[in-house]
Amino acid sequence: MLILFDYCCPIGAHVVGRCLTKLPVKFDFLTSDPMIKTFSVLLISVMFFVSGVLHFTHDSELVRITPLPYALQIVWLTGAMEFVFAFLLLLPRYRRNTGILLSIFALAVLPANINMALNDIPMFGSHLEPFGAWLRVFMQFPLIVWILWSTGFWRSSRTI
Repeated sequence: MLILFDYCCPIGAHVVGRCLTKLPVKFDFLTSDPMIKTFSVLLISVMFFVSGVLHFTHDSELVRITPLPYALQIVWLTGAMEFVFAFLLLLPRYRRNTGILLSIFALAVLPANINMALNDIPMFGSHLEPFGAWLRVFMQFPLIVWILWSTGFWRSSRTI
């Protein structure tokens, strides 16, 4: 996975890794219990698997919040990517690198959530109040921290 990422984005992993490891905050203050981290990874994996399914079963809903041309293809591609991420999170050898890629992915899809909040677009047949829509945008950042923490991004030694 690291090799694949290095070929696709040669400086991406290095830059993201260097920037985030320089943060003065250490996120292991929550717990370093491996069982809690494993449960978190399983929960995140299930969440992204379900989200991937929704990209194919409710694609017309997700197309409406996608602010780019070829929205349907983007929805299908991101759904397939979520399946891959959900699977790779279950493999300890690739978990850390998958966490980094999944965090970048979560930032990449953030414009769709912002578009939904700005333009008051209903989702899955129901209207979301502005507070709820903006909360969804805000919650993307704790999700990213949770992904990085649970996949061992801030651990002191790297194992591949």
